[in-house]
Amino acid sequence: MIKQIYMPFMLAFAVLSGVSLSASAALPTEKSLQTAIENTKKLEQTEENKQQLQLLEDTLAFMTQTEKVKADNDALVAEITGAHKAIAASKANFEKLKAQTLPTSEKLAEQDISALQALQEETQAALEKAQNELTATNTKLIAQNAAPDKAQAALSANAKRKSALNTELANSALSDAAKNKIEAELALLDAQNSYSQTLLRGNEELSSLYNARLDEKKQAQQNQQQLLSQIQEALNIKLVQASKNKVEEAEKSQQKNKNTNPVISKELDFNTSISEELLKKTTEISQLSQDNLRIKNVLDNLQQTQRNIEEQISSLQGTLVLSRIINKQRQSLPQDKVIKGLSKQIADLRVRVFDISEFKDSLVDTQAYISKLESREKTTFTDAEKAQLEEILQTRSKTLSELLKLLNNQLNLSINIELNQQQVKTISDALQQKLQQQSFWVKSNSEMDLEW
Repeated sequence: MIKQIYMPFMLAFAVLSGVSLSASAALPTEKSLQTAIENTKKLEQTEENKQQLQLLEDTLAFMTQTEKVKADNDALVAEITGAHKAIAASKANFEKLKAQTLPTSEKLAEQDISALQALQEETQAALEKAQNELTATNTKLIAQNAAPDKAQAALSANAKRKSALNTELANSALSDAAKNKIEAELALLDAQNSYSQTLLRGNEELSSLYNARLDEKKQAQQNQQQLLSQIQEALNIKLVQASKNKVEEAEKSQQKNKNTNPVISKELDFNTSISEELLKKTTEISQLSQDNLRIKNVLDNLQQTQRNIEEQISSLQGTLVLSRIINKQRQSLPQDKVIKGLSKQIADLRVRVFDISEFKDSLVDTQAYISKLESREKTTFTDAEKAQLEEILQTRSKTLSELLKLLNNQLNLSINIELNQQQVKTISDALQQKLQQQSFWVKSNSEMDLEW
């Protein structure tokens, strides 16, 4: 009689509180479940055996998930526990990075070109690492901003599910396998609840931690971008100086042979003009390489913003905080200057590369070139003059090779800049449209209730 009264009371309590009636019941081990699954698979696959197998597999899946959630909870507890120390470390590193004095381009230019190129590769790798860390930190912060709402929703949903499971568990006709499955799911729900509660308790600490890390990673990225720019400028200084040296050498050679055959003087003048073009192109590439780096940074930052916006919209859909974030993100979209006329420059460079390549090929047979020169100028060169022309043509061929290398580099940089600018425009336009759509649909006020 007492049992008949007590059981309905306990059932009602369990349903209301979401506590399992058989919480003390021991679940089978994963090893025993795996053995049972293997044995069941060997049996004749009747409908009953198939149902039994499904129950066993579901139970094992719930237990595996439970272990993962518990491990995640332990990691979360550890992160919250160490949050204050980690925040202090991030803030200290941020100040250190902010105060860091980067080497000037002039100082870097004291190194040789190969050392600068090695440093450039090392810095590029460090920049990519900083960008990846920034992305990971931003993802965590966005998820944490949405954590309170999601945790509350999860706790509410889990309470309803536990009530339903406890009702099922009160059915005395359930098989042991069915009971184990319910117990395993209840254990999973308990683990999920513990995780949600931990998340709620540590929300302030975790938000502060991720914000501190975000500042730190942003500063690290800025430092690497600035250093990369300084290295590129140092390389430009070296290359321009090398081109200037070429011009000076050509001019010295011209002065040295100013009283020689007028045809030879004309050929020397031509070498000087090629050296001057080499210097001009080196200077142009110096600016172009900086523009390429600037546009690349704009694109990287914009892609980072795109990922952030998509994650924020996904995590904060329908919340008031999303409208504030949308306005902030819209203002932060890059408004960088665009290099115009690149398509024509690229076409002109392709023609120039072709022309110079053909002209350089004509210098391969120097004897044939000298013979054509004699015919065109209606003159005959002495052996000494021919030897002098041979030297001039060898110098010209080397200078043209360097010029071709520069022109191809300029062509590649121009193409990269054009492609990156197109990507910047495409992403920027898409983000503007997405932010405009979201600002239209986002909830701008709280729902009307009795208090309102």
